[in-house]
Amino acid sequence: MNYSMNDSMDDSIDDLCEKMNYTQVNNQPNYHFINDFNIIIDEIISEVEKYNIELELNYLTANCQTCEIPDLDVYDILVSCGHALTWSLEYELTQYDFFWLKNNGKDYFLNKINESIDLNILSNYYKILPCYIKLVELYELQVVI
Repeated sequence: MNYSMNDSMDDSIDDLCEKMNYTQVNNQPNYHFINDFNIIIDEIISEVEKYNIELELNYLTANCQTCEIPDLDVYDILVSCGHALTWSLEYELTQYDFFWLKNNGKDYFLNKINESIDLNILSNYYKILPCYIKLVELYELQVVI
């Protein structure tokens, strides 16, 4: 038999493809990053719930789930949950984590908040959206190259 250079390359490519069949790619962002992101989301929800409770107490408003939410300052929220955040100490934010935040994080953020706050009310959506945008800006400063 006469083997050519192409046959050898074909075998190498076949071997590589076979090895790739057993390889898994992790498409999930860092556990600590998601944990911190969830802490921030929970704190945003908590701020809105505190506001709704105050409304109910002061104005006897029923079903504040449908009430308009207050203006939110993400910096104040981050300060209030700062002791629970670990991102500055336990891990480095990778480019992949940041890529996930920019591409999948918005849906994740809004869906988690929508479980507790009705974001179908446009005024609520437009008050929550700037929080996500500011978080993206802040996380971008932490990306390790």
